[in-house]
Amino acid sequence: MHTAKQILNDLMTIKAGSINNFYSPQAKSYDGSVQWPTVCFKDLEKQGLIKRIPFNVKVINKRREVFYFVTKKGSDYIDRRCEQRDKEPKSYNNAIHESMKYDIALAFVRSFREFDIEFNYKADINGIRPDILIKMTNKYTIKRYIFLVEIERKREPLRTYKEKLLQYEEKIHDPSKHGLPHQTKILVVYTTLNYNVYIRPQEYKANEVSFSQVNTFYKRLLNVSYTLPAGRYRFLPFHFFPYVARAVWQTPKGEYVKLII
Repeated sequence: MHTAKQILNDLMTIKAGSINNFYSPQAKSYDGSVQWPTVCFKDLEKQGLIKRIPFNVKVINKRREVFYFVTKKGSDYIDRRCEQRDKEPKSYNNAIHESMKYDIALAFVRSFREFDIEFNYKADINGIRPDILIKMTNKYTIKRYIFLVEIERKREPLRTYKEKLLQYEEKIHDPSKHGLPHQTKILVVYTTLNYNVYIRPQEYKANEVSFSQVNTFYKRLLNVSYTLPAGRYRFLPFHFFPYVARAVWQTPKGEYVKLII
């Protein structure tokens, strides 16, 4: 079980998150997976260490749709005041996309504890604005990795190829010209509009039918992306987000690989 202080540190690192994002991977059931985060977030909020981000529509499910950030008091408590943002986050209007974004970010933090990780959700690289720019530095070897993450939730995967991936090829086909290492990888995380992005791994067995549809459309995305540079792109169905450290990523040609070897 993650301690309250660990949750606070992880929340500080990914900048915001919901109770649902911070589910306990070791729990046997969904209720069990959110039991401790619910208690922890409630206590941290009561102490003034975290605060809710405003939402400009009515929230239906507070565990899923209410996002929190670390306050100045909270950053002092974990000795990370220098990372505290000057302004509080603006209100959200798209809980689904925000939840997916923080699921991916937290999965990186939990899976790669040997790395210092920085997340930028507002990067602009020659007109391309990835959902997340991830910078990772190994604490022991100082080796660095940079990933540009595109989180795609589309009815038709061809739109992802035309509207996003061809833009990457046109505008940043050589990352080194834009202040990024040549080895920078573009990570495409895909799911369908019908998929419930809030379900946790404890619920996967009961949702196998929805995975079948996602996998069908995901394969179409791989098929249309076949000619993209194999060394630059990595693809993942969104429901595999808990396993980002494993060989679950695919190249445009369908080969399964790890992000970091």
